[in-house]
Amino acid sequence: MEKVKSSKLGDIRQTASDGVEILRQLGTPGVQETLDKVGKMTVNIKELMEIMNSPGWVKNIENIRKISEDTNNSFSKLEDTFSSIKETGVIEGAKEMMSSVKKTIDSFNPQGDAGQELKDMGSTFKEVLYSIKILVDEIRNTVGDSRTSDTIHELQQTVKAVKSSYQTIKKGVK
Repeated sequence: MEKVKSSKLGDIRQTASDGVEILRQLGTPGVQETLDKVGKMTVNIKELMEIMNSPGWVKNIENIRKISEDTNNSFSKLEDTFSSIKETGVIEGAKEMMSSVKKTIDSFNPQGDAGQELKDMGSTFKEVLYSIKILVDEIRNTVGDSRTSDTIHELQQTVKAVKSSYQTIKKGVK
C-alpha cells in the first residue's frame, strides 16, 4: 500500500515537472514566434474566407461556372456540326466528285453527250462547294457568337478579381 502511494506521488511529481517544462518551452522566443505566425495566418485565413463569401466572389465563381457551361455548349455544337458533316457525306461526295470530274476531263470528247455530262458535273460540283461554304459560314458564326458573348468579358473580370484578392492575401501574409 505504501509502495502504491509513493508511486502515485512520483507520477504526480513527474507530471507537474513535465507541465513546468512545457510552460517554460512555450515561453521561448522560437515558440512565441511560431505562435505569432500561426495567429497571423489564422487572421489571414479568416479574412480570406470572408472575402470568398462576399457577393463579388460568389458572382465570380458563378461567372466561372457559366463560362465553363458556355465552353462546353460551344464544343458540343461543334461536335454536332462535324458529326452532321460526316453523316451527310459531303466531304466524301466532294472527293468522289473531284475524282469523277478529273476522269471526265481526261476522257473529254467534244462530240456527243460528254460535253453535257461535263456541264452537269460542273453544276453538281458547284452545288457541293456552295454547301461546304454555307457550313463553314455556320461554323464561323457559332465561333463568332461565343467570342462576342459576355463570356470572355466575364472571364476577364473574374481573373482581375482573383489577382487582386491574391495580391491582398500575399501582402497580408508578409
